[in-house]
Amino acid sequence: MRDTIAFGGHTRFHPILPRCTDDEAADEIAGCLPEIEAITERPCRHFAYPNGDHSPRDRRLVREAGFLSGRSTRIGWVGPRTDPYDIPIIGTNDEASVARLAADLTGVTSWLAAHRSS
Repeated sequence: MRDTIAFGGHTRFHPILPRCTDDEAADEIAGCLPEIEAITERPCRHFAYPNGDHSPRDRRLVREAGFLSGRSTRIGWVGPRTDPYDIPIIGTNDEASVARLAADLTGVTSWLAAHRSS
């Protein structure tokens, strides 16, 4: 799979990063990078925060570890001012049809949900 998929970092043992001490968070974030690169024999450039939970400290540690980006689970779009260490997602349900996936990827369903609740 390594020839077709880019594997990213996700910590060593999946802790909730904001609950970790500074040393624990640094080890979890920086420690996963060489482990993934050793397994895949490819550079590991991107990071996804476990459960999407992160703090400014965690974003700094991801950057200092050498990752080029960090993905959250916050719903949103990427724009020119998006922090590369707090990249949002556009989610979809695991059982979504192809039509629903297409609608979700355009952002239409998120937009409708936001305007229905206001």
